[in-house]
Amino acid sequence: EPLSLTGEYIHREPRLLYNSIFWVFAYNTISEYDLGAEYALCKDWQVFGKFGSVSYGDDNSNQMTFGGSMKYASASFSWNTGYGGELAAFSANAGYPFFNNQLTPTIVIGYAHYKLNSNAPITDALSGAVGAVYRPIPVLSLDAQVQWIQNKIYNNDMRLFLRVSYYVGEHLNIF
Repeated sequence: EPLSLTGEYIHREPRLLYNSIFWVFAYNTISEYDLGAEYALCKDWQVFGKFGSVSYGDDNSNQMTFGGSMKYASASFSWNTGYGGELAAFSANAGYPFFNNQLTPTIVIGYAHYKLNSNAPITDALSGAVGAVYRPIPVLSLDAQVQWIQNKIYNNDMRLFLRVSYYVGEHLNIF
């Protein structure tokens, strides 16, 4: 019971009509699969791992992710290689609910070491975010988050995201 296994296979073969605007775009058949496992060490602690591969016909891309999570935080390491470039990344996030789950402050930090193709230089990126989710009633959620990234392209980019969510299906009784 503490072990969960996942698997997924997707095959996409685009079919575009010759007399449409989409005919001018290049497209390939793509086959993709993911295999993963999660193991619960105890009630609030889990470790996980996932491997995936995408075949673009004449080239491939692979991804591995390993990490762990607990009740209020998680961390993961990802490694990608192949057609989509190379990437080694670490991310961690945490959030703790207050006032009977009405207010949840969150924090996220990430670091990536990547290159976009085999001829590109290696680049580093550092990112972070702080935010909060406010739920005055169970069907209404107000979210705010400040995100920051620093890399070669965005020297010091900061953004503010706001979102309001209302669960309509709860009151319509259709779901």
